[in-house]
Amino acid sequence: FAMFYSNNGVYLLGQARPAEALPLLERATVIAPSFALGWVNLGHAHSLLGDTAKAQTCYERALKEEPANLKARASLEQLYRSTGQIGRAEALDRKTERFRERNPYYLAALARRDLGAGDAVTAEKRLRRALAIKGDEPEFYELAIAAAQRLGRPKDTERWMVRLEKLRARSRGSGTK
Repeated sequence: FAMFYSNNGVYLLGQARPAEALPLLERATVIAPSFALGWVNLGHAHSLLGDTAKAQTCYERALKEEPANLKARASLEQLYRSTGQIGRAEALDRKTERFRERNPYYLAALARRDLGAGDAVTAEKRLRRALAIKGDEPEFYELAIAAAQRLGRPKDTERWMVRLEKLRARSRGSGTK
């Protein structure tokens, strides 16, 4: 039910009706006080209504419930900057970057961007970290293969291809796709 109220509140926020969204979003946080996204959405409503103190409280509560929530972190950082709390914003930004650097999907997204920009060296470094964190994601191997090919490293290309094929074979053997 919390998701229901939150989704309906977000719909109203999208319709530029934050005052109408507010009671729905508040209800979501009453139903499920540990629902971090509900707190983020409530914070957005308060922010749109100009109540930055309540918005800040909501974003901070979201982070208390889910410290790695990037939406809460980004929203709180933006609020800190807009209210002149630059030191707090910069500190939060540094902490957020540490969370991101441990997220293999974030690293893979950066590597994909690096490859698109022609920086296969940086892409390869990021993919090695991503694979060290989560070595069972086929997409990471596919990106590593692309980076190795662009770097003209046939041995690395072959090594990543062998690992990808072993991973796919295990997946087929366990009945998953």
